[in-house]
Amino acid sequence: MKKVFMGMFALATMLLATSCSEDEIVAQSSGNEVTVSFTAQLRSDVKTKAVGDDTDNVDKLVFAVYDEEGDELSDLRQELGANDLTSDGNKKKATINVVLVKGQTYSFAFWAQKDNHAAYTFDPKTATVTVDYSSANDRSADAFFAAKNNYTVNGSFEET
Repeated sequence: MKKVFMGMFALATMLLATSCSEDEIVAQSSGNEVTVSFTAQLRSDVKTKAVGDDTDNVDKLVFAVYDEEGDELSDLRQELGANDLTSDGNKKKATINVVLVKGQTYSFAFWAQKDNHAAYTFDPKTATVTVDYSSANDRSADAFFAAKNNYTVNGSFEET
């Protein structure tokens, strides 16, 4: 009798734990979330007014998401390193996936540079860049950015 009771108790405990975890999953997912995918692409064959764009030195990409008020949603920030960036011919690129809420408006910032280069400090929280001009003259100091502002998410989308 004692063995049967212990077995039933263990089974009831497992069922209770399973039902609680399923409730948490249902509570966390309201069905209003969608996956948004960006492919950040840095072409090395683009000609600009700069003396030389040294895209080969870029080995860090920071992706930040901001709400309608301009506050960074820091839990969605992604910092990608050299191992996350792939080369495709004359382009370096990375794919970034983020889960957002339908009906909400967001802005997105992309910042690419040589990792730990002294010339630049990008602060995603305040969306500002600080420049140390004493070390900004070498080609490895090149940095690149892009932004997508005030985008209302209506469903999943992919964008390069």
